[in-house]
This record gives sequence, structure tokens and C-alpha cells, in this order.
Amino acid sequence: MKIKSVEFIKSVTSSSELTFTPWKPKPEVCFVGRSNVWKSSILNAIFESKSLVKTSSKPGHTKHANLFLLNKKYYFVDLPWYWFAKVSESQREKIDKIITDYIAHIWENIKKVVIILDAKVWPTEHDIDMFYFLSELQIPAVIVLNKVDKLKQSELAKAKKIAKEKFFWQTIVTYSAKTGKNHKELLNAIFHLLD
Repeated sequence: MKIKSVEFIKSVTSSSELTFTPWKPKPEVCFVGRSNVWKSSILNAIFESKSLVKTSSKPGHTKHANLFLLNKKYYFVDLPWYWFAKVSESQREKIDKIITDYIAHIWENIKKVVIILDAKVWPTEHDIDMFYFLSELQIPAVIVLNKVDKLKQSELAKAKKIAKEKFFWQTIVTYSAKTGKNHKELLNAIFHLLD
């Protein structure tokens, strides 16, 4: 897939805004993950940009849904992190509601959800909950094990084995946002059968 254009459309900061979506329906790909999995860095790599998606040294920076129009054909949606311990319970609930309401509101347009995990950390109950939520809506998922540059081969093999057990019928991609390792494989997994 050749990236010809990427345009920022808007941010959705509350679930109530979903009723007033101004965009025409197009195939959508959503990106989710816990804090500090480098989700924004992966999106910038896909967009071939260093700064289009804002990154931060402070984990849990993304607290709303950011919509981008790719090649004037697809919406790529950077959804908030779905778990960050250093916020209040009420704020976590608000953010979780934005994610679930967004996905449930337009699930017919969503062709894939990319779940990004830190390859050094085993899938948590929050990762599994997100996976089962998508399964109930019959939305395909792509599981990305990021930060593989930090793992030994034996550790990577173990991480892949665990991911296959937890997300048994989904595509799994090992990736490094830092080095770009397996970038082509990531794009192929995202764009395969997207139309």
C-alpha cells in the first residue's frame, strides 16, 4: 500500500460526540492498546511521518479518539489507551466508554482493530477483554507485539507462543517501532482484505 496522503480530521473527546459524526462512511481501522505500548509511534511509522500523531514521554498521553483520513479512502483511528494505573477510576471509566462506544457505534464500518501489546509484557486481562469485546462484534483483530528489539530470540518465541494461545484465530505480527523491523509485514496484515 502506497501512502499518498494523510489528513487529520478531528478528535472525539466524549462518547456523546459520536452522534454527530460529520464524516461519510468509509472503511475504518482502529488502533488500541494499553499505555506505553508506543501506539502513536506505530501510527507515525505507518503514515510515514515523524510527528503527525502526537507522541509523549509521559505514558497515557492519548485520552481521546483521533481520526485520520488515509489516501482519502480509509479512516485510521487512534483510540485512547484502555488501561493506565495513574489516573482515577472515574477517568478510566470515561476513557473506556469512549473506546467501547466508538467501536459499538460504527462497528459496521470498522474492518479491523489493531491491538498493540508490549512484547515484553504478557497479555493482560485488559488486552483479553478488548479481544473478546471485538469478537462479540465479529470485528477482525490484528495483534501487534511491539518492542521486539528489546527481546532475545528465546523471549520472542515465548511471547509469540503466548499470543497465539490467547488470540488463537487472529493475525499476529512482531514489530519494532524503534527499528522498523517487520514493517512490511505489519502493513500487509493491516491492509489485507481491507476493501
